[in-house]
Amino acid sequence: MYGVLCCGGFAHVMAIVALGFMFGKKRGAIIGTGAAALALGLVSMGVGVFGYLYGMSVAEDAVAFADPEMRDALLAQGRSEAINNVWFGACTCGIPALAGAIALVKGMLTKVEGPAEPRIGRG
Repeated sequence: MYGVLCCGGFAHVMAIVALGFMFGKKRGAIIGTGAAALALGLVSMGVGVFGYLYGMSVAEDAVAFADPEMRDALLAQGRSEAINNVWFGACTCGIPALAGAIALVKGMLTKVEGPAEPRIGRG
């Protein structure tokens, strides 16, 4: 759960930075921070899924030595605790992924500013 919290917190910070760069005119900065926010949001979701798989593995190992009449109840309790990682990963993924996708689209639609045209001196 702490891994999801760490990745999600960093993803939210990157999403705020990406939204801040959207008000500028630098196309590369917008695309870069948008892609980073999107990637970090998806990583936090992946860490949540990994936490679920690890939690289910621990729950199944714990149930292996339990009484046969208690196995179903213990496995259901372990599943309900393990699924919290997925929900928390999804919650920390939503805002950064959305902000990153918006920043990527904004960056792709931003016109590239070329060098200024040289002026021929008159006078």
